[in-house]
Amino acid sequence: MSLAILTTAYAKIIGLDFSYRKVSTLPIFTKKEDVILSSSHVQTIIYDPSFIADQNTFYLANPAVVIDYFPSKSHRSGIKFSLETFLAMYYKNIAADALADKDLNKSFLYANKAYQLDTDNIETINLLAVIHRRSGDLQTAEAIYKTGMDKGQTNIALLSNYIMLLKSQRRMDEVNTLQDKLNQLDDPDPYQWLGEAYTAKNVGNIKQAEIYFKKALSKAPYLNQAYMGLYKIYIKQNKLKKAQTMLVKALEWTYELDERKLYKYKLYNIEHNIAAIN
Repeated sequence: MSLAILTTAYAKIIGLDFSYRKVSTLPIFTKKEDVILSSSHVQTIIYDPSFIADQNTFYLANPAVVIDYFPSKSHRSGIKFSLETFLAMYYKNIAADALADKDLNKSFLYANKAYQLDTDNIETINLLAVIHRRSGDLQTAEAIYKTGMDKGQTNIALLSNYIMLLKSQRRMDEVNTLQDKLNQLDDPDPYQWLGEAYTAKNVGNIKQAEIYFKKALSKAPYLNQAYMGLYKIYIKQNKLKKAQTMLVKALEWTYELDERKLYKYKLYNIEHNIAAIN
């Protein structure tokens, strides 16, 4: 978001109209302590100040320039949003970093500021619930999770974290109900499922990680990160044939020379081990 922040500052100084657009692309996942942080990609849209609309012409959008730190043809553009929503995202990011640093007071301060700016942001609601859960206030955390679910928006992370709270209280009937609901969700964004797969794997829930990696691939069969996630699972389970299949699939969608060399080396080792067994 750093370029978007800088662009915003210049646009406000000059007096240009602008908005933002979230882009669906492969996030960068960072594990910090017991928190997995996921980056999001934002584009800034600067509108042409000289444009005068013709009363007899219908425009799909006003002419503008898109400012993007890392443009790519593979990016899928999402909805546009306002400065308030952008600021909420900024404060939410600071809150998430503070949570990873185990500074719950700072995390709550910034998450609450983000919520005041955008009360419909499910990610912020989820973050507030996590903060309360980690501070030991499970009753408030559960109430916040339920508030998020009542918003009517599908959010995989919120549902997953609520399940984690219920598991800690051994409320297994509710866990099973919500887990079935989560498994049946049809979120079209493969990166949401990829993030959940990493989270599940991080807490040792290998069965769910496998389900989520497969869901990511059902939405995006080109996602070699998901193939490699499954490969690592199958290697640990000594399911060499399945691991071999995942490597072959990953190779089909990998174009970086160094990565291809690494995958081919791993594939050679697996084929050698399979031949030795047989």
